[in-house]
Amino acid sequence: MLNVFLIDDEKLILKGLEQIIDWTEAGFHLAGCFTQARKAMDAARRERPDIIMTDIRMPGCSGLDLIATLKKELPDTLFVVLSAYDSFEYAQQALHLGAFRYLLKPIEKSDLLETLVEARAEILRKQLESKSEMGQQDRQMQSYLIREWLLNGVQPPMDSKRTPVLQLSSKPFRLLFCFCPIRMNDDFSYESVPPPIRQIIFDSIDAVYQPDNQFFHAGIFVALLDDGGQEKQVPIQVLHELIIKKTQRQPLIYLTTGTSTLSDGHAFFQDAFSIFRTCVFFEKEIANIQIESDVSDKVACAEKELVRSLNQADHDGIRHIFQMLLRDCSPDHSLIDRQSVLSIYRALQDFVYQYCCQIDPKHISALPLLPLAEFLTHRDLSTYMTQFVLKELEVISRQFTANKSTLVARAKLHIESHFDDPDLKLASVSQQLYVNYSYLSHLFNTETGLSFNQYLTRVRLEHACKLLVNSPLSILEIAGRVGYSDIKNFFRVFKKQYGQSPQRYRQNQTDSNPG
Repeated sequence: MLNVFLIDDEKLILKGLEQIIDWTEAGFHLAGCFTQARKAMDAARRERPDIIMTDIRMPGCSGLDLIATLKKELPDTLFVVLSAYDSFEYAQQALHLGAFRYLLKPIEKSDLLETLVEARAEILRKQLESKSEMGQQDRQMQSYLIREWLLNGVQPPMDSKRTPVLQLSSKPFRLLFCFCPIRMNDDFSYESVPPPIRQIIFDSIDAVYQPDNQFFHAGIFVALLDDGGQEKQVPIQVLHELIIKKTQRQPLIYLTTGTSTLSDGHAFFQDAFSIFRTCVFFEKEIANIQIESDVSDKVACAEKELVRSLNQADHDGIRHIFQMLLRDCSPDHSLIDRQSVLSIYRALQDFVYQYCCQIDPKHISALPLLPLAEFLTHRDLSTYMTQFVLKELEVISRQFTANKSTLVARAKLHIESHFDDPDLKLASVSQQLYVNYSYLSHLFNTETGLSFNQYLTRVRLEHACKLLVNSPLSILEIAGRVGYSDIKNFFRVFKKQYGQSPQRYRQNQTDSNPG
């Protein structure tokens, strides 16, 4: 993983940068967060981070001063400037000093992820240039030999010293396939991808995964990914979002769950490529399927229990519900016609989409593409659902179950930092956390035993009590400092909680602690 330093003299902004993305999931290690540039410089000299993201205007030492000093000492480190000032002069100075990017605050999540992906690609490009023992001609030879072996089964010569592909023969790899359709009249066109788009997708795959090899075959992008090393384990959603942003097209992406070595690579590739190509054409067909009304009704009837099982990560319950659903769709286990199969699958797709939207609008998931275009019997369909759909739903369920406590902790932290805001409400916190309002409300109550408003009131009154005892501020000033713009409302809430007015509370505390 690449190590990243964050530097900003405003603690709230720094905390926001820490939480805006899941750094580990994106393939980075947040190695240090600093509010003082000089402390960051000392730490950078010791730890030599790969990326430093710094504010410009800071007391004592500016971000530009930091870059000017460290650029000479850490030539391999990339510097990204974060600034609230849309100033050409600042940007010019930063780029002149060697900054990699200049980002304007507030930082968007997508812009941050894109910058990190590009920075990783630049770092690895430099590493390859400095460390590679192969010349350009050798790399082209390796690419050609791998492609011929995977596509045509042409085994490379075993006695040639100029056959670097042999160094990879025992190293496990996974295959990534990407198809980027061209939409014409709301339909898929499977014509050849234009060269400019093709290059953008090649560059995007390279930026996210740095594949050992990639090529374009029969309208599909293919990449070999080294299966070893944690830095390679980047979710395909990162690549998906990057391609959408750069091409305005929705790609279909598939990463093999199994691995192979080059010695068995030809058969592995042929099987995986055949499955993905079937998925590409099948996706067109399933997109146009109209869900049969009786299937839709059956899925709707199962929805309540299915949601409960998903939220509680009850995977036995999920499996049982699907078995009942499939049995209802074919009571006599007779042949199911193709239209019914596709209708069932489409209904399940819609359910998963709605489920994920309700939990987190920013996390849109979907069932995996069907690996086969034909199902003949109920047993065939049941087997598929068990092996693929249930597995996918269990993964989704685990992800959201694991994130529950983290969401509540982040909500509490936001309350502690913003309780003085009279307009602080559950809606604004849910927006900050990119989570559904109703889901956060339910989760907060379950985890804390209090509603959001009850918890916020408790935090505000606890701070009010501290100010009443430890400060000479007036009651009106204290009310304002803890988020109450209406003094009458503050008196009412305080007395309801403590059974006495703020003045009486202050007097009683003073009398009991005269020293």
